[in-house]
Amino acid sequence: MTESGELVCNINKCRRPLTSRAWVTSCLHAFCEEDGGKYVHQTPVKCPACDTTLNDSLDVIQIEVNPSERFKSMVLAGLKPDVICDVAGRALAFWMYQMSEDRAYLAAAVSRGRRRFDDLERYYEKNVRQLQTQITSMKTHLDKELASSARQLEEARHELEASQRQAEELSGRLAQRNKQYQQLQRDYDALRVRTAGTAPRVSPAHSPARSVSATWHPPVGHLQPSPVPRRVSHVSQFVFKPVTPQPVTPNKR
Repeated sequence: MTESGELVCNINKCRRPLTSRAWVTSCLHAFCEEDGGKYVHQTPVKCPACDTTLNDSLDVIQIEVNPSERFKSMVLAGLKPDVICDVAGRALAFWMYQMSEDRAYLAAAVSRGRRRFDDLERYYEKNVRQLQTQITSMKTHLDKELASSARQLEEARHELEASQRQAEELSGRLAQRNKQYQQLQRDYDALRVRTAGTAPRVSPAHSPARSVSATWHPPVGHLQPSPVPRRVSHVSQFVFKPVTPQPVTPNKR
């Protein structure tokens, strides 16, 4: 039954409001013109709602839901009051049955909806618990990973600081060694300059050996080879050792 008090088709898949013509049965059911027309031509005729066999021609009739005023004036005309009351009572019983059926249908729909809601609630609660468990597990795993990464980062930072200190120490040592090397280079250059400045230089034109050989001639047997001069680093020196001449004795004839 609709909110405006209209009957609806008793086919559950239809539930169409009955606003013009309708089929009603002696088993107190009502159907729309389309659905009712499908069953009244069957043999035997059975109510599509309760499967009751409708053998009599008056067990199922088609009515005007909103009859005209002339119909209202003539339908019960000439009937006794008790017949009119009986007809009205039966019509009211039909209406009350339809209302109870409608309430039962709505209650069944509410029950189905409640069960569906409960099923969905349990389903989603289960999914929520599973998701919460997964989230907790993932959070625990991520916390462990973050803690491990933090430890590794701290260790890497310590290693980097140690490497930086070692690099600074090695850089200081290298700078000190460079200073020492530069000082040694300067000392070496100064020593080489001093050594080159103090070494005697002998001119070949004024060599003592040349003047001596021009004035006297030593015996051949008394000639001594001059030693080979050794190589002195940076300066070559010539060492001359003169030989004392011996007197020459004349031969007696």
